[in-house]
Amino acid sequence: MTNNMYTPPSSSESDDTIARSTLQPPKNVSMGRGASWLAEGYRLFTKAPLAWLGITLIWGVLSGISVTIPLSGNVLQPLLMAGVATACWRLDTTGVLNIEDIFSGFKQQTGALVLIGAISVAATILLIIAAILLGVTSLLSMAEMSPAAIESGAANGEIMALLILLLIGATIMTPLIMAIWFAPLLIMLHNEPTLNAMKLSFKACLLNILPFTVYTIAIIPLMLLATIPLFLGYLILIPVIMGSIYTSYKDIFLAVD
Repeated sequence: MTNNMYTPPSSSESDDTIARSTLQPPKNVSMGRGASWLAEGYRLFTKAPLAWLGITLIWGVLSGISVTIPLSGNVLQPLLMAGVATACWRLDTTGVLNIEDIFSGFKQQTGALVLIGAISVAATILLIIAAILLGVTSLLSMAEMSPAAIESGAANGEIMALLILLLIGATIMTPLIMAIWFAPLLIMLHNEPTLNAMKLSFKACLLNILPFTVYTIAIIPLMLLATIPLFLGYLILIPVIMGSIYTSYKDIFLAVD
């Protein structure tokens, strides 16, 4: 693993104050830090709420467009998250949030970030193919059964196969999400190669299962509250979550000099 200095992407602002921090192997943090990440994400939001609104709207529009193109979101999100990481770093270290930083991933480290998306797309396609094959087989088997046979429980095996498929899907996708979670930040802020960034991200999430569990539990009521009124609360919650990913990355990966 490289010990390169924490020198995020360059910008037109040559006088940026760069925090001198070194990347370290992911460490385990206390369980309570899961809730603290959200609190610190909110602190970043309050530093520049209007600029965060702009970033959130851009993220929402691009994400909405990607929904119309199957699997394109898998490729788009790492690029956007790299931009968010750059914006968070700049806000954290200089107090300035540049809306255009959201596009940083389209200008720097683009190939490495797209590779994350390609891996995600490949895993998703394999899962879809497996689901179709097993699902069609189970449905055909059930279609050939008489109503009496179905009522007697003969279809239980096919139903169980579908449930197993769902379990396998969750088993596959969870490690993938863990490998992707911090990878865009490690690529964008530390020039880590894609596969190594995904490996480090997976290890970080695995080491911190308990804080991430607390983090997830804390987000659920916030998501419910954000729906009132008219889902407008998400204009605050989305940037808070974005900031919390950055603050959790700092907590787990950075050694501040």
